[in-house]
Amino acid sequence: MSIDQAARGLAIKSFLGQSNRCEAYGASPSATAAVNVAALQSAFNATGFVTLTNPGTYSFNAPTVISSNTTFQVGMGVTLLQAPGTNNNLLQNAAYTRPWTTITSISWSNTIPLEATINIGGGFTVVKDQYIWVQGTPGTTDPAYTGVFRVIDATTPGAPIVMLNNIPAAAASGTITAKLADVNISLIGGTYNYDYANNPGVAGPRCHGIMLIGTANSNVTNVTTLNTKKFGICTGATANLNLNGLDHSGPSDGIKCYGPCANSVFSNLSVDNADDGISIHPQEPAAFSAYDVSHGNIINVRVNNTKVYNGSGVKIYGSDYWYMDNIIVDGVMGHSTTGVGVAANTIPLVCFSNYSALAICTMGSVIIRNVELRSNWYRTTLGQIEFNTAGSYATNFKSILFEHIITDPNAGEVSASRGILINLGGGTVPKLTVRNSVFYNPASCISIQLAGSDNYGGITFNDNYVESLHSGDGELCRFDTTGTIGTVNGSNNVIAGLTDYNFLNFDSILGNTPTVILRGNNVTANYFVVTKTNLNLVMIGNRLVGMAGSAISITGAGSKKVTLSSSGNTWAGTYYGIAATNSIAFAGNCADFKCDLSATGIARSDGAIVYNTNAALGTLASKGLVLGHGPSNAQAATVTSAAPGVFTVAASSPIGTAVTLDASVDGFTAATQYFVSATGWAATTFSLADTYAHALAGTNNITSSGTTGMNVTAQPLWYLMANPALVY
Repeated sequence: MSIDQAARGLAIKSFLGQSNRCEAYGASPSATAAVNVAALQSAFNATGFVTLTNPGTYSFNAPTVISSNTTFQVGMGVTLLQAPGTNNNLLQNAAYTRPWTTITSISWSNTIPLEATINIGGGFTVVKDQYIWVQGTPGTTDPAYTGVFRVIDATTPGAPIVMLNNIPAAAASGTITAKLADVNISLIGGTYNYDYANNPGVAGPRCHGIMLIGTANSNVTNVTTLNTKKFGICTGATANLNLNGLDHSGPSDGIKCYGPCANSVFSNLSVDNADDGISIHPQEPAAFSAYDVSHGNIINVRVNNTKVYNGSGVKIYGSDYWYMDNIIVDGVMGHSTTGVGVAANTIPLVCFSNYSALAICTMGSVIIRNVELRSNWYRTTLGQIEFNTAGSYATNFKSILFEHIITDPNAGEVSASRGILINLGGGTVPKLTVRNSVFYNPASCISIQLAGSDNYGGITFNDNYVESLHSGDGELCRFDTTGTIGTVNGSNNVIAGLTDYNFLNFDSILGNTPTVILRGNNVTANYFVVTKTNLNLVMIGNRLVGMAGSAISITGAGSKKVTLSSSGNTWAGTYYGIAATNSIAFAGNCADFKCDLSATGIARSDGAIVYNTNAALGTLASKGLVLGHGPSNAQAATVTSAAPGVFTVAASSPIGTAVTLDASVDGFTAATQYFVSATGWAATTFSLADTYAHALAGTNNITSSGTTGMNVTAQPLWYLMANPALVY
């Protein structure tokens, strides 16, 4: 043993020797509940290091109250049991019931935006480095003024300066109250048994195992809670809370984290219940207001390593007025099967739900990573991981990141279940990312679905693996939103064996035309991209296998267009499928894309390079690479009944230009391709011939026997790159 180790050992023994042993005050497994309450409370009142270490079950008939600067260590084999009929929390901290003081004002200036002066106006005073719990009026007071704040200057004890957690948008208003928060509370070890069967009699905040409300710089380590009516541990109005190790079994949440909460970590949670493993909630909605003990913003909160055996793992709730930002859920594994008040197998393992009654719920950034979904896919049309709304209220996020999400290859299923489902009621997500995840899709299940009418700025799918386990499985992502999407980026994804499905499916008509950039993906499926909406599609270096349906499929009614830029792809099967009046246009170099340029739905494209497969294509009469060149515009025109028919426009297109008409008149058919003839060509008038060659020669001009107005749309010509004299 080194000298340093020996010194540390002596220090620990010395510290333990100075502890307040509850047994010395009369605590005993054989003592009455009242004696044990008095003994534990006497030890707590002395503060410092308090222990209860003699193995056994200790009965309590009232909450014990722990104060600042107190550590409570419970030994192995020690259980704190609530006596029958007590119907109260087993342990709570002093600040929870400390009286409020209505403060006179808060002084704030955006010159130093994170500092504020709390003008207490009597009731209590503070010293530097203490913490104050400040509570504003929801909906009136700027949310930034509600929280547990450190005093950074107590030169005037009745008007201390505190450090806020985020910058207010305006000066403070409304009724504001404050009280001293507790600091440096530590709970180590022990089993807290609420004994719900013998204590069923109350609702509200008197039905939890442990209450920590209004605390800063506190710790909970390796605690077990059992049989609580509601929460194993209820926290709220916290700053810098570190909870490491909770084993909970009971009918409700293992941990409830109410706002305000800042800079706190919850780690190594093991929960067996039929509700949430941990729920993070700025404020209870009206239906559950009886449980509301605090409310405010939740900022910089991390949940690490949660394991659940039943119920939901991690639940994040949106609320009225309050803001949540930088929420990180890292490490969730479990079998989510049942829930309180819901059918079996219908609750998600990780969930965000908006319980705001306002039109918009505002969120910041949320990161969900290292989630192992070990349950069956029984959530019909719902998600194993789900971000949804409770009603018609929208939620806006700054960003959502899903990373290292893994589903079980042996999971069962019902049809139409989803791995990740997002439906935010018309909300906005400027940045959504799913990366480095593995989805084993059961039959007819979808890895990711974006539903509702939400709006996305940028969506990224990178380095994901999707494998179908049955014929008819499918889709990395189904876009069912009718909102808007700015850009979709998908790179280095591997899709294996999606026999009847596809990589991306745009299954609803969007409110805009997104740009979809797909690079370096390896996809085995019947389809690569399926769409019912307009897309700007960029494909670079993808390896496509199968594609028995078609690599690009444009479905549904209407006139939907995919503008394609494609290079370096390895194609297989059928390149494209176009329904009804839909079309594919080309942008730039698409030399790897092969098609019959005369096929229905293939649009002429200026400046595009594409491979023509029709060796008998009109005057082109050759396979090979072609270049699209020429004007592409629409302008109003009238046609005069004559032989040939004379079109009058603002400015004539060049001789040989391919054009279509949007209306039929005698002699001409709408949407049929004609060519500007040399016969009678002038600056604002021209005639039309049936082929490019006849147009150049000024022959076979079309006679019109009717007069009407229409739009004439000029289209580029296809030039064979090996011989530009050959044109279609």
